[in-house]
Amino acid sequence: MWLYPGQTDQVAVDILIPSASQDTVNTLTVNIVGTEISEKTVQVFVQNTLNKKVDNVKPTIEYWFNNNCAGKLDKDRCDKTVWSVDITVQDYDSGLKSVVAIPNRIYPVTKYISGTKDRVTFYYWSTCCTTTATITAIDIAENQYTRTIDVNVWDNLSQGEIAAIVLGVLLLLFLLILLVIAIVYCVRKRNSHDLPYTQRYGSRQPARSERTSF
Repeated sequence: MWLYPGQTDQVAVDILIPSASQDTVNTLTVNIVGTEISEKTVQVFVQNTLNKKVDNVKPTIEYWFNNNCAGKLDKDRCDKTVWSVDITVQDYDSGLKSVVAIPNRIYPVTKYISGTKDRVTFYYWSTCCTTTATITAIDIAENQYTRTIDVNVWDNLSQGEIAAIVLGVLLLLFLLILLVIAIVYCVRKRNSHDLPYTQRYGSRQPARSERTSF
């Protein structure tokens, strides 16, 4: 089969499965030879229809930001700066079938074969003009899980940025405590000056010296 640039076609693959094979896994790889060699590998599961497993568990999606768009959301700057995130997807039951990202593409970082039950890490990036991404993971049993990633949420900060914010909050709290102590001290000192003699020293009059006549 020959394909011209921009042309697409479908390829049918016939797989002969021995009758004695049950609950086995194998791989199928399709290679495309051209200016660049491309391939697609999938896992083929062979199961007995009488002992078909029931899978109602959705895949899991976890992510970690590599950077953020703090101070870069202005229209004249957002298209010149990018943010990225590492995404880990896994389906330990029937296996991971596909992962789709919107609005941009998602790229596998670790080895990814459709149907794998191992953890797979993907990479996603976008300009700061688009601050959200929707990631959908689908397993072999067609269970799917969708998660929206927002680069503007709190947990996109790095450890250094979080530490700086916590330190600033603690410093502000310390200054507020000092301010309260200073106000209390000044109020007590002022009240002490305003008290009459009897409230400060009691009603007892000071002793007077007696005169002696000669």
